[in-house]
Parts: sequence; C-alpha cells; structure tokens
Amino acid sequence: MRIIINEIKKLFNLKSLLILGLIVFIIWKIFISFWIEVFPNGSETPDFNLSVEMLKDYGITMDEKEFEDFKEKSALREKEADEYLKGDKDAQELGIKSYRELSGRLNNGKTDEKVEELNSKIYFKYKVDLFWEMDSRESLIASYEDYLNRHYELYSSETNRYKRLEELEKGEQPKSILSYVTFSNYDSLITNFSILVVVTLAFIISPIFLRDEKNKVNLLQYSSKTGRKIGSKKVISAMITAFGISTLELIGLFLMYIPNNTLQFWNCSINSKFNYMVSWFDLTFGQYIMLTILVIYIITLVVTSVSLFVSSKVKNYVALIGIQVPILGALIMFLDNIGLNHMTTINSPKYIPIIAYVVFIIISILLIINLLKNEKNRDVLN
Repeated sequence: MRIIINEIKKLFNLKSLLILGLIVFIIWKIFISFWIEVFPNGSETPDFNLSVEMLKDYGITMDEKEFEDFKEKSALREKEADEYLKGDKDAQELGIKSYRELSGRLNNGKTDEKVEELNSKIYFKYKVDLFWEMDSRESLIASYEDYLNRHYELYSSETNRYKRLEELEKGEQPKSILSYVTFSNYDSLITNFSILVVVTLAFIISPIFLRDEKNKVNLLQYSSKTGRKIGSKKVISAMITAFGISTLELIGLFLMYIPNNTLQFWNCSINSKFNYMVSWFDLTFGQYIMLTILVIYIITLVVTSVSLFVSSKVKNYVALIGIQVPILGALIMFLDNIGLNHMTTINSPKYIPIIAYVVFIIISILLIINLLKNEKNRDVLN
C-alpha cells in the first residue's frame, strides 16, 4: 500500500498540478461553461419555461385532456398578443390586428419590409416576451399533434426505426413534457465534458512509466524480483488516480449543473413529443444521465489503459504524444458522433454504441494484461 501511495504522490507533483489546473481552466472555458452559464439560451427560454409550467400543472406527462387545457391557456395568451398589436401604431398602419395575421403576413412567401420591420421591433428591439412565448406554444402544440408525421419522411423507408416510432406512439412515453431544450443542453454538456476527462487523464497518467525510464529508476526495479512487481502497483495507482479524478470532475460538473433546475425532469421520458431525438430505449431523463456517467467511467478505463500501455513502451515524450494524440482524438470524435452525443438515437444502429464499449473494455483489459506480463518478463537492458 505504501508503494501505491508513493506512486500516486509522484503523479501529483506540483508542476503537474499547475499544468493540470491550466488545462482544466482552458477546456472548461472553451467547451463546457457555455452550456451551464448560458441556459436557457435566448429563444429557447420560453420552451424551457413552458416545460417547467407543464410539469407544475400536469406532472411528468400531459394527456389529451391536459393538452386541451394547455391549448386553452395558449388561446388566452394569444388574445393578449392580439391586444398588444391593436395598440401598436405600426401594426395599425399595416392593418395587422392579431398574432395570426402577423404570422400569416410573415410566412406567406412574399417579402414585405414594413411587416418584417414590425416583427423585428417586437421580437428584437422591444423583446416582447409574450410573442416569443406564443411562438414556443405554437411549436409545442404542433409537435404534440403531429408526432408521427413529423418523423415520417425521415424514417418511413427504415422499417425498424419506423416500427419504433409506431411503438412509442401507442404508449405513454411521447406524452412526457421533457423539452428538447433540457435534453440537448445536457447532451452537449456531457459530450464536451468528456473532452476534459480524456485530456486530463491522459496528461496525468501518461508519464507514470516513462518518468522512471527517463530517470533510469527502472534499471533498479527490473534487477530484482520485488522491483518487477512495481509494475502492477503502478497500474493500481493509475486506476485509483484516474477514477478519482473522473469522480471529482463529475462532482464538480453536477454541482455547477444542478442550479439550472433541469433535474426536476428526472422522471420524464426522453422519448417526448417535445424532444427532437427519438431513442431506441425506454429511458427517463434521469436514467439517461446515469447511462452517460457510466460511459464516462468506461472512457476513464479506456484512456487509463491506453496511457499506461503507451507509457510502458515509449522512450521519450515526443513518441508518447505522437502515439496518443491520434488515438485519443479518434476517441473524442467517436464520443461526439455516436458514443455519447445522442448515443441512443434511432438515427444510428441500435446496438453499435453498446458493442463498441464492450470492445473498448475488452481491449483495455488485454492491454493491461499484456503490460503486466511484459513488466514481469522484461529484460533489464531493454
């Protein structure tokens, strides 16, 4: 145990900690902070606020009767928008007396600069929240009423995917009030967070064998039976360190994320009519979050195993960087495209992410086994 503790201390020397802090700061500012600090963002604010309102009024799902109530409330808000336009001088000059008339004039395919100026004044100059809200209400109503047809053109030629849509349409999951705003925000957040995990772990773990190689400490280790066992201690130290770092980073992430009040949708299905992503699996938002955390820990195992293996093989830091950058870059691309971002979407084959992670785990285990075997039998001169 003493050796393991010493190896962990060697990983966290002052220089490494200072550079690690800089890395965390840069990645956080570039890739992560936006998804926490700017939420909900701009035009998405009414969608989020309405989903909160629906959760309060109807619970985690909205049935047909409750939907009619939502439409009645929307009609009342529309009357308020009509009254606003009736009192607006520019709207009066254009003969626009209602929200419907304004929308119709904007979407009739004809360009009318004065109508566009009125629209710009209401939405952007005076930022009348009521009109932003009405647009969101219209979108939510359309999504609820036209769930299957909304996806028909995309999936009608894909038998399995369309069957999944029909299966969902017959159940209760699409009645979930979870908004795409909440889901897509978390999805983007956790995907960008994975970059932080990959980079910080690679930075901390990679020197563990190479540092001894550069300092010629390995010559003493491999010359004795006891010293050869240090390789396994290094692996244990690296795993403890890596999973510890990932856990601390996850804790930090969720401490920053919780104040956004999105976890109130924990029990809402992600297969909501108001969420643009359709999932192969019947998951709640909370279950999806737990699944992404599991993926982060799998990535922790993968990055640590690769870093350990490469560190045990190379002779200098140039080779270390040259080998690891392409591997870790490919891993980040995988996470961004299918491995973490929308990882259960029906836009991708159902079991590809699962198979990929099983393969990653097997490869990681084989790398560690090979590393330990080589360390045990390594010639002191090699």
